[in-house]
Order: sequence, then structure tokens, then C-alpha cells
Amino acid sequence: MFYIKKRNQYFNERNEKLKETFDKEVDGKKCKIQRYCPHALGDLSKGYIKDNYIVCPIHGWEFSLKDGKCNTNESAIKIESYNE
Repeated sequence: MFYIKKRNQYFNERNEKLKETFDKEVDGKKCKIQRYCPHALGDLSKGYIKDNYIVCPIHGWEFSLKDGKCNTNESAIKIESYNE
């Protein structure tokens, strides 16, 4: 039972982290971007922008700033990104 509680606590904390966002200016436009990479929780605010993609600083996965889709592989993983 202890294992299940710890596992649930981990996923609850992970899901809360995935809701966090940060603001970044890209090509003169303000963007609100999901802060943590859904793959390995890399802090995307520490990543960099390359060809309208945010690049995760941990594994280099690229996520589109337009639709959030991962460009690195054919994964269903994506991030939330909004232009203001």
C-alpha cells in the first residue's frame, strides 16, 4: 500500500509541474510556454529557441511553439504554448 501512495504522490506532483508556464518573447511576440518537458521534466525555460521550436535542455527534444508537437520523434508527447 505504501508503494501505491508514493506512486500516486509522484504522479500528482508531476501533473502539477506540467501545468506550470513561463513567458518568453519570440520574434517580438510574447509566448506563454509550458515550463517542464513532459518527457523528463526538463525546465524548458532553461532551453533555447531554434526555428520556432523550444529545445529541452536535458535531452534536446524540440517542441513546436505553434502547436506544441514534438519534432524530435513521432511521439504523441506535446506541450502547451500560447501566443499573446
